[in-house]
Amino acid sequence: MKKSLQHIASVALFSLLAIMVGCGTTAPLGNSNPELGYIHCKMMLSSGEKIDSARFLGQIKDYQKAIAANHLKRFLDTQPGRANLRVDAWKAYVDSLSSRITLEERGWLPDSKVLNKEEQAKLVHFWKQNQADLAFSGAEVSSEWKTALSDAKDRLTELNRQKKELMQRIVKDIEGCEYATALQEIVRLKAFCDIGDLEVNTRDEAAEFWQQEIRDNLAAVKGMEADVREATLQAIYDKINYYKATCGLDVGFKSLSDETIRSLADCWKSRIAAMAQQGNYWDAYLFMLGCMDQAQKSFAPHRDTLVKQVAEGYALTLDGAMQHYVELARREFEGGFYGVSFIYCGMALEMHDTALGAGVEPGRDARKWGQVVQSLISDIDARAAERFARRLIICDFDTDQRGLAMKVRSEALAAYQTPDNRLVWGLRVDTKIEDRHDVGTLKANDCVVAGVVTDYSVERLNDVLTPAQQYDRRSDSMQRIANPNYKKKGLPYSDSELIWQQRIDLYPVSLVDCRKKVTADVATVCKNGSGASSELFVLRKALDEKDLKSKVHVSFKQYGQPSPSPQFKLHPEKSQLVVDEIPRNARIDLASDSEILRELDGLVIEGILSRLDQRLGRFPLEILSSRPEGNASVKEKCDGCGLALLYCEKLSAPDMQFSSARLKEMLWSPRLKVTENNIARWVLGRWADESEAAKKEMSSLWDTGTGYALQLSGK
Repeated sequence: MKKSLQHIASVALFSLLAIMVGCGTTAPLGNSNPELGYIHCKMMLSSGEKIDSARFLGQIKDYQKAIAANHLKRFLDTQPGRANLRVDAWKAYVDSLSSRITLEERGWLPDSKVLNKEEQAKLVHFWKQNQADLAFSGAEVSSEWKTALSDAKDRLTELNRQKKELMQRIVKDIEGCEYATALQEIVRLKAFCDIGDLEVNTRDEAAEFWQQEIRDNLAAVKGMEADVREATLQAIYDKINYYKATCGLDVGFKSLSDETIRSLADCWKSRIAAMAQQGNYWDAYLFMLGCMDQAQKSFAPHRDTLVKQVAEGYALTLDGAMQHYVELARREFEGGFYGVSFIYCGMALEMHDTALGAGVEPGRDARKWGQVVQSLISDIDARAAERFARRLIICDFDTDQRGLAMKVRSEALAAYQTPDNRLVWGLRVDTKIEDRHDVGTLKANDCVVAGVVTDYSVERLNDVLTPAQQYDRRSDSMQRIANPNYKKKGLPYSDSELIWQQRIDLYPVSLVDCRKKVTADVATVCKNGSGASSELFVLRKALDEKDLKSKVHVSFKQYGQPSPSPQFKLHPEKSQLVVDEIPRNARIDLASDSEILRELDGLVIEGILSRLDQRLGRFPLEILSSRPEGNASVKEKCDGCGLALLYCEKLSAPDMQFSSARLKEMLWSPRLKVTENNIARWVLGRWADESEAAKKEMSSLWDTGTGYALQLSGK
């Protein structure tokens, strides 16, 4: 009996193993939870029962591979990214892959319910007593695990190498006082590990070292030449900003920046003073402008300080500079070179205005010389007005029955002698009717317009009638008749016994062409005081509808008396027959002769005035071109620039409205700006057809004039 029970137990055990292990294949239970199958197989091997150890050992290896695959998948999900350079993160990852796989209760116990309670209790007991023996290395059972661990160790080794090299370079850079490089490498080191106070301590040490370097540099600057000192101070300022940005500190550097700016301002002021002492006032002024521009571009945070200090230094030279240019202006005025005098006055006033614009009040002597300049400019204006004064004489045209010359005079008077005129200055339109041969004594700049009207007529031509296609009108004469097409196959409406008949009236049509012939033969010339004459405006042509808005050519249809057509319009339904309107002769009248002549007057007058605008508007170019051909002296060239600029300023006067009370004291710089803007606009507009050389010269009157003026003065 006992042997029978033992046999039954052996059969039961074998059946359980068959469930857990399977018959030469992976058991279904083990496939669903390899941890459960692994623990059970290990328990069976340690039970002392007679079992197929080789089969169990093979199954255990399969379970270990499956368990390792599951664990590796979870580890790979926690792997640091390739961009992650943190050594501690990769070390933790390597440690996790290097540790043995332990089986936790939650991983297999829930699936152990497939066993009976007794077997489940044995399994739990075995697991608790043998956890250390159940753990195993993933790298030993899985080639994928082994490869992942090897790659992670290689990555960790490489990161440790880079970290070590960085640390070595940082130490070397700090020892060699290469703090900028050290700080850059410290920033890189942060990606590998925590650096503690290394960066803060290095910044403090770098700031202390660099500040001492700057102090030494500033001390060395004092003995340098002015131009070398200026370049060195610029380099020192740039170095300060670089050091501040590199170490992220401003404490300690602000005072050094301020000292550098003060030294630079002193350097600039000394150079301005040196130029002024040599009488090179304009060079000193241009240098000062360059300093202000550099202050804006290169020293923006200290711009106001620099501009004020440089302007204050420049203001000390202003008294002598203005006296110098006023005396030159007086000398040229007395010599009759009013344009040169105007350039020198402008130079003195521009220097004065710039000081005001920089917020520096010029000294008492400079203000006094400014008043002298203003008085001198008034005298120049008076003399220039005499030189620019000229007459526009529009003589009666020969055989001018329409009074065109009188109308042109009236339009010219309204256009050129008004306060807001921006085309001419100093021009007087002579309102007296003059004969072209008796205009009196002419000045060189006077302009005499004469002309002849050879033909100025409107003639009505005979109408031209041209036969056109006749007009077929469907009339209102209708009656109901027997259908002539009734039951005739192939003819329209053959199924209707009765039909409506409509009479068609035929109207002869002619195309009427009406035209007036408009002819103008007007020629005008312009002669200056020197006797040179040139064509002004000429109109010699027959004008048609393309030239005139007035109706000088019309066409329309004319209908004759109708006659009945032998053909009729047929339709079964009367409502479908349409009655046409009776055509009416709508004659279109041509414009009256007086209307056409008025429009023709407008075309001629507009043409003459347009050419006059072009002729009179180029007067500034004539001022420049009036200089001696080819051998004009520097003074004559400068005088032409000054007079042309003065003339353009007079034309720009209506545009000059300034709000700054301080600038109104001198009124040169804003006046010059308005004038130059207008010249630029005129070069593109009214002078667009002039030569490129002439336009270029007009665009640079002030710069060219001051260049000539400096040549004349020798400084």
